[in-house]
Amino acid sequence: MDERYRSRSTMLTLTAGTVVAVAFFVIAFLLGLAGAGASAAANALGVAALIVLLATPAAGLIVTSAELWHIERRASQLALLVLVILAAATAAALAGVH
Repeated sequence: MDERYRSRSTMLTLTAGTVVAVAFFVIAFLLGLAGAGASAAANALGVAALIVLLATPAAGLIVTSAELWHIERRASQLALLVLVILAAATAAALAGVH
């Protein structure tokens, strides 16, 4: 790898997470249109889509940190710090703390 930061893995992670979440949402929507018999599957797939969508930025931060570790250690550590802050904010939101 040359001296410039190459974010290929980060871009792949973010793109893959987005594509998977959108695919799950589309399939859930189509299952919902299919009728009451498929509503449980549609709901489960919709929840899975939300989980993938919400996990994608966190996964992107982890991959960014790994990509930067040998090139720019401080930036790598900042990506991990942002991940910790994101996790704390999520935990606070889920606990109902404002």
